[in-house]
Amino acid sequence: MASYITGDDWTFDLSGAPEKPEPAVDPYAMPWVTDYRAWEQYQNPVVYEVDCLIRGWVEACSRNAEWARSYKKRRYTMGMVMEQAFGRKWDHKEDSKRVHVIKKVLSYYSSRIQKEAYIGGKHVRKTVYTVAPSRLKKPPYSLRLRLEWLAEKGEVPTPRNMRLPEDDLEIGHARNPRTDANMERRREQAREKYNKRYNRKERK
Repeated sequence: MASYITGDDWTFDLSGAPEKPEPAVDPYAMPWVTDYRAWEQYQNPVVYEVDCLIRGWVEACSRNAEWARSYKKRRYTMGMVMEQAFGRKWDHKEDSKRVHVIKKVLSYYSSRIQKEAYIGGKHVRKTVYTVAPSRLKKPPYSLRLRLEWLAEKGEVPTPRNMRLPEDDLEIGHARNPRTDANMERRREQAREKYNKRYNRKERK
């Protein structure tokens, strides 16, 4: 570390003082990424890493025609995705800081998210994601990965195709309106069944 005090103990020598760092500028991303939130997402290494792993995993799985045809074979919990896409089990200490990003990216590549579901004939009481190969037709979630994807396709980045992904799929819903309506109908039937059972117990 440079010393800024000279030998007379009261004057300062600023010749060795570090210059104020200039903000990092990525010539490949500018001027296509101009929104502040989009720029943050573009620079986030966790978003890029997670999207690379999950998208690559979905692409690899999609080569299996049987897997691609059956939505029941495409149901996963986050822990299952970690083991298959990341090659390791969920580490609470290591992964708790990136859980929000993993959920966002996994939701982006899913057609349905359920509070619980059957996987391989076993009832799983955890959030279950139905991964969809069709989501690969969408641009990558990570803007940095999307820039690479556009380059591979020979397409020029623009402010329009480099916007933040708009995805609001929530737990208990599906992208297909008919599927979403069926899910709501089953939830309503389950509520009615529960209420009837509860009222009968109360009368006893």
